[in-house]
Amino acid sequence: MLYLTAMTKGGSAGAGSALGGLWLGLCVLLLVLGARAQDTAYPPQDAQIPGPAAKADAAAWRADVQRWRLERRMRMGYDGGKSTRPELGWTQRNFICAQMMIEERDFYDPE
Repeated sequence: MLYLTAMTKGGSAGAGSALGGLWLGLCVLLLVLGARAQDTAYPPQDAQIPGPAAKADAAAWRADVQRWRLERRMRMGYDGGKSTRPELGWTQRNFICAQMMIEERDFYDPE
């Protein structure tokens, strides 16, 4: 489209190609920088994000993890609408949930 604009205004094909190449290069650069911006300074190790190395880094680590979580929610299209449904309100008031681990020796002892 930029090439056609340059041609209709009396520009030469070379000028349109140069502008098109510059435009394409700028788009690729922005795409690469945008992808880099989504990385975290604390990459996950297996399924966990490691904590900060020093106590002084805690605020920066927390901000980085919050940004990472926001980006993940945006990628999957999460808006929080499911958790605010009235018929599921009881789940936010019920703080007791019976669970049992398979290794629970008070319930089952193989010996």
